Amino acid sequence: MEKNLKVNDEYKILLEKELKRIVQNIKLNYNPNKIILFGSLADGKPSRESDIDLIVIKETKENPWKRIEKVDCFIDHSIPVELLVYTPEEIEERIRMNDFFVKEILEKGKVLYER
Repeated sequence: MEKNLKVNDEYKILLEKELKRIVQNIKLNYNPNKIILFGSLADGKPSRESDIDLIVIKETKENPWKRIEKVDCFIDHSIPVELLVYTPEEIEERIRMNDFFVKEILEKGKVLYER
């Protein structure tokens, strides 16, 4: 049990270090309105199987797949990253639709960057 805790602590440190690098790359290269961390790392309870879950919000006319593809270029996938890229309007629409997933992220997620 103690060894498992140590492994999880070490992995959490690795995740947090990688997260800082990813956020910096996205900020510099994609100029988003906001970056939100969600999931187990945002909750402070990552496990060895955890990935980095991010929502990037940016005003853009690009289609959703192109946005993800563009942001994905700034990520070194040595650690798994789950990436969602929405416009502010899409976020508002999902809130109006009572999208539980997006509402939960906005309520419990951790804002890492906002301009």
